[in-house]
Amino acid sequence: MTAPAQPVRAHLPEPHAVRLLLEDLTGRDTDLSVSTPIDVSAGAVVAAEMRADDGVLAGLMIMDLSAAACLGAAIALLPKGIAQECVKDGELTPVLLENLGEVCNVVSGLFNKDGSPHVRLGAVVPTPKGGALPAELAAFAAGSIRSVDVSIEVKGYLSGRISLLH
Repeated sequence: MTAPAQPVRAHLPEPHAVRLLLEDLTGRDTDLSVSTPIDVSAGAVVAAEMRADDGVLAGLMIMDLSAAACLGAAIALLPKGIAQECVKDGELTPVLLENLGEVCNVVSGLFNKDGSPHVRLGAVVPTPKGGALPAELAAFAAGSIRSVDVSIEVKGYLSGRISLLH
């Protein structure tokens, strides 16, 4: 009998690298501090899939709605009020979700390192209002062996939390 295949795990970026990248992308000072993991069962999260070249899920970037709205607005220099409305409404607008996808695409590069599988951005998946992450993503999050969990605040925008998992 053969043992089940171990999941592919991408390199996990350091918090300092995440902060510098977010500052570069938004053009704004960004405070970042160590935080607690995001509870994906609580809903109102957005997950960015980090997939190996063969399509296997190798990492996740999970954001609470506040961080997702903040990053989606800040990268396009949209007013803070748009992000605040999304948080109040409990979901991102299509424009903020598209903008957030650009942020996640660049962040996916932080998951790549020699000796680790090459990854690229898969889908950016918001939870539906009151819903949960798709089963594959929820199972990956539950089985995560290590995470980088941070609180961020992009100056002039909102604060929120991000968990990077592998």
